[in-house]
Amino acid sequence: MRFWGWWGVVLVGVLATGCSGSESPDDGAGDDNRATAGATATAEWSTPDGTAPSSSASRHEELTVDRARPCDLLTEDQLGELGLTGEQTSDLSSTWSTDTCRTWDADKTLSASVTAVSTEGVDAFYRGRFANMRYRPTEVAGLPALFYRFDGVEHACYLAIDVADGQLLDVAFGANAPESTDASLDELCDTARRVGEAAVRTLRAAG
Repeated sequence: MRFWGWWGVVLVGVLATGCSGSESPDDGAGDDNRATAGATATAEWSTPDGTAPSSSASRHEELTVDRARPCDLLTEDQLGELGLTGEQTSDLSSTWSTDTCRTWDADKTLSASVTAVSTEGVDAFYRGRFANMRYRPTEVAGLPALFYRFDGVEHACYLAIDVADGQLLDVAFGANAPESTDASLDELCDTARRVGEAAVRTLRAAG
């Protein structure tokens, strides 16, 4: 099960059969983020073939998540800006074998999850980390990243951010059911990006 609740229901079959293995910081990344914010609307979703695409960005810094607590990665102010003012819970992600933090909106319709993964890097996605998965390379706050999605799932978008060698931030944003939102997948991915940007800002501030 990838996440508890509706994400787990959607993805438990995928994992059981197919696992193979916004204000930006003053670093010049802000313009890049605004330029790519709508990239999901035009880029093609690709199927993993074992290698990273040539278009993947290079990472010029290390933001280790060894000591990161997932529920500390989004501050109260950031959660308010994202409209995530509802219940917050922390639970074990059986996908990553570490804690993940999930925060809902006030209506408990939309939620975001953030997981600091210290045991696996984004290259795992290019090797086919999940079955029935497709991805789009992107950048988040100047870091290489990729959106990923699962066939038949239109009410959730996932984002993996390359923060350090063999480490990543995993973000999910979506509705508790397909009928609970009118947002398109691209709109959900744009919000997932904002969540990821906020988490990266927090990591950078922590030094």
